Amino acid sequence: MNFISKIHFIVLLCIFFFFFGCRKSEQYPIIPEIKFVSLDVYTNDSTNANQGLLKFSYSDGDGDLGLQANDTTPPHDYDIYSLFYKKHNVNGVIDTIKINTPAPVAARIPYLTPKGATKAIKGEIDVTIPLPLSNGGKDTIYFQTYIFDRAMHKSNIITTPDFIL
Repeated sequence: MNFISKIHFIVLLCIFFFFFGCRKSEQYPIIPEIKFVSLDVYTNDSTNANQGLLKFSYSDGDGDLGLQANDTTPPHDYDIYSLFYKKHNVNGVIDTIKINTPAPVAARIPYLTPKGATKAIKGEIDVTIPLPLSNGGKDTIYFQTYIFDRAMHKSNIITTPDFIL
C-alpha cells in the first residue's frame, strides 16, 4: 500500500467511526407513550363472542413495562385498560355514550424490562380485547386504551376507529 492509499484508508476509517461509533442510545420519557397501529375484529369460534386484536406501539424511558406472573395484587394486577363507547343516532344527531360496564376491560403486558444498563424500550404489543355484546342491532363502537408502567405512570390514551358489532 502506498502512502496516499494509506491516508485514504485512515480518513475513511475515521469517517466510519465518526458516524457509527458515537451513536447515542434512544431516550424516551419515563411516562409510557402508546400509539394506535391496528384493530382486527373477529368472532372467537369456541365462545362465539366478539373480540378485537388491538396492536399498538409503545415507548418507555425506564423500561418498567409489564408484569411478572406473580404480580397479582392491585394495583399491579393489570396494566392495560380499555373503555368502550357506542354511537347512536338521536334525531339525526350522533350521540356517544359509555357502554355500561362495571369497570374497564383489563389485560396484562408481559414483563418487558431489558437486562443491562440501558432500560429505554420501544416496540409493538398485540392484545386480545373481549368486545361488548351487541344488543342484536348494528352498533357502532369504538374504545379507548391506556397502559400503566410498574411505577404507576399512566400513558396517553389511544382511540380505535369506529367499528360495527
